[in-house]
Amino acid sequence: MLKLCQSPAASAAGMQLVDAYQLWDKPMEEPFWKEIVPFFQQLSRRELDMFPGHPWTHGWKYTTVICDSQLYMQYLHKQFTQAGGSMQQRKINDLSEIAQEFELVVNCAGLGSKELFKDDKLTAVRGQVIRVRAPWIKNYMNNNGQFYIIPNFETVVLGGTTQKGNYDTTINPEDRERIMEGCCKMVPSLRHAEVVSDWAGLRPARDRVLVTLEHQQVTTVDGQVKSLPVVHNYGHGGAGITLHWGCAADAVHLVEQHLEQSHISKL
Repeated sequence: MLKLCQSPAASAAGMQLVDAYQLWDKPMEEPFWKEIVPFFQQLSRRELDMFPGHPWTHGWKYTTVICDSQLYMQYLHKQFTQAGGSMQQRKINDLSEIAQEFELVVNCAGLGSKELFKDDKLTAVRGQVIRVRAPWIKNYMNNNGQFYIIPNFETVVLGGTTQKGNYDTTINPEDRERIMEGCCKMVPSLRHAEVVSDWAGLRPARDRVLVTLEHQQVTTVDGQVKSLPVVHNYGHGGAGITLHWGCAADAVHLVEQHLEQSHISKL
């Protein structure tokens, strides 16, 4: 994503480099990813005192890639179709409905995998955010992992919630007030920002992300029993954008591995 961010396509893909600040009211060990992000450093006492709100005791600063997911999904869709891909929108209740059409399935159904593949380890983690118009916000901010401020191209995203097992996608006024108050404590000027929209969605989460190959015994619509290879790639929770390139590469490797073994077995 860093390469994309540094390319001419960055604006179309919704990518930008920003400084990030994470603030804590208790001591925190340095994260395992500190060697991955550019310019990671601990905030000094003087720097911590510059931030309003809680008397912060610990903090990190680093540079990161911010992705406007709405623009990014449009960009990926265009790349996919230009490469010859096509899309259909349909509901599938059972693999038998498509087993006759395809020799291999890559499952990225997210939360739908709970019903389609009977995955009881998969659950929803509800997230609610507010989009505001605040062009003066240039940095990503997060306090105690509870509230975050993410600058996008046209708006700023304020969050958030992490409510495991909550499948409600309606806007909760109490959550909205809590998010606004929490973010305004970090940046008081947000109090007067124009609210553009509210949104609530469900993150597909499980104890471990599932990227694996399995064979499902299915009966096709004409009554034949078939072993259908399925490459799963789901369960990323709130880290979908963070993990998607790596998990996609692993999924592609599994597809290629299966196709190679299948070719050899036919020789």
